[in-house]
Amino acid sequence: MPVLDLVTPWAQASNSGSPARERAAFRTRWAEPLETFRRQRTPLATLLPLATHPEHAATLARDPALPLRLHEVSSTLIELGIAVPVLTTVLLATEAPGAPAEAVPHAESPLIYLCLDRIDTDAELVKGWIRAATFVARWSGRRAVTGPWDRWEAARSVPLAEWVYAAGIAAHAVRAVLPTMPPHDQFGMSRGNFQRLREHERALTERMAADMPLSGLGPWLRWFGDEIGAPPSIRSDGGPPIPAGAGRYLAWRLTAERVDRLGLGEAMSAGS
Repeated sequence: MPVLDLVTPWAQASNSGSPARERAAFRTRWAEPLETFRRQRTPLATLLPLATHPEHAATLARDPALPLRLHEVSSTLIELGIAVPVLTTVLLATEAPGAPAEAVPHAESPLIYLCLDRIDTDAELVKGWIRAATFVARWSGRRAVTGPWDRWEAARSVPLAEWVYAAGIAAHAVRAVLPTMPPHDQFGMSRGNFQRLREHERALTERMAADMPLSGLGPWLRWFGDEIGAPPSIRSDGGPPIPAGAGRYLAWRLTAERVDRLGLGEAMSAGS
């Protein structure tokens, strides 16, 4: 399981005697992976905002157990029937908003970015990596990726139903690997917010159903925009803003019957 550590050299550059020069040299050397992440996460920014204080992330990046843990999780997913392709995990420390993990299912060289500055526990590390790896597996399998990945171009042409299905499979994969993780932690919210989602599940499901056949940035941002830090004003269809995490929660609920019936492996390759 290849791991590209961009945290340690960034921390070294930041703590050097000439931080401005060393940081610029770091950005030049690693321009391609940094630009790939920026394009997916902060497309309106001209420069990816890297962490000002990367010390916590650097401690995690130097842990020799981290690559072994990722290999272990990958093996577990394969045992569950999810064909995780050979991919590289890129370790970052960034101030870009959004989820701790970012999947980039390039045709030839799929990537997973782990933002270690917002990961504090093994469970958070595993959860983020599984979500991203399952997404890569889904798009590298049934949905062919023929060139460089671009989330925004994909959102314009792929119906929301496919994004929901992939998120649902990922949620069940997390549950299979981390069965003791409380559901509210799985979706990154408080117990109270999780309970409110459950109470409003029927109304939210009806709103999502109207978006399911649609493609375009609007539907994707409404239901999954919190993954890139989109403000509540964007996560709206004219009604109240969609609560953060609602897309992943509903995806989990909507795919439960199929996963129970087919198992994760067959459900992964099934149509949305």
